[in-house]
Amino acid sequence: IVTLTTYSIATYTNDGINGMTDKQLYTAHPTLLTPNYRSTKFAWGVIYFFTGLFAIGQIALPKIRNSTLLEEGIKFNFFGACLSQLTWYATLAHGLMISSFVFLCGAFVCALFIIVSQYRIIRGTEIMGL
Repeated sequence: IVTLTTYSIATYTNDGINGMTDKQLYTAHPTLLTPNYRSTKFAWGVIYFFTGLFAIGQIALPKIRNSTLLEEGIKFNFFGACLSQLTWYATLAHGLMISSFVFLCGAFVCALFIIVSQYRIIRGTEIMGL
């Protein structure tokens, strides 16, 4: 909810975060790897859409909520990824580029932990013959 609220404030308000709209923020910090504003907004829209589906799926579907892949494979890494992403955006909006990079790497590491944990669970069930 906090991540989606931050995204909404940055995207749909005139003030944004730290007085900069989302578009101003992206144009203030161009890089060689950053796509244009519209492509970036589309990509983040897809990411937030699937993040929302993931959250709703956990709430609405007990079979998914009680899954071993969710309980053991994700644990607190999803929360860490969301918190790192939120902090990344806030530090970027304030022009703290090194801190921003650190939090972006933190979100990436949390996502890697999720992938590795789930891989180990799936691989373990294949070995046990389940």
